[in-house]
Amino acid sequence: PEPKTDAAVAILRPLLARPAGVSLVVAGLSEVDTAYRQAMLARRTLSPGDTELAVLAERLPDALLLSAPALAEQLVHRWLGGLLELPAAERRLLLGTLRIWVVTGGSISRTADAACCHRNTVLNRLQRMGAITGHDFTDPVCQAELALALRAATLLRFDHGRY
Repeated sequence: PEPKTDAAVAILRPLLARPAGVSLVVAGLSEVDTAYRQAMLARRTLSPGDTELAVLAERLPDALLLSAPALAEQLVHRWLGGLLELPAAERRLLLGTLRIWVVTGGSISRTADAACCHRNTVLNRLQRMGAITGHDFTDPVCQAELALALRAATLLRFDHGRY
């Protein structure tokens, strides 16, 4: 959070039983409508069922994706394309592996450890996903955009069968 919101957030977090959002700091009453929209946007970054306090300053990438859903959708289709059309079990397995791959910075060994499988299994899954999407996920240049596409897929509920 921003320094001006630290104290308020510290007080509110343990008290909330429902999801809520906190905006960035605004200059005065004339910007209350902006603060309200930002707080609602922060709240939208929460997953269904979450009852926490979403602080916009801590969720800016998610807020950006939700602010431009058409662009976020294009990003998802560009990077994940055919993976979203796979049967649910296979889709979950491959997207789960891909998420771990991104979180571990593209490490085969750490992905294998986190996914509880052999490193060759990770390599095979990456090759399968590459064949489906036409992307080389092992290329370090794609990591940031891929991470955003995976996050957008979750926020827009692509990987839960909505689309």
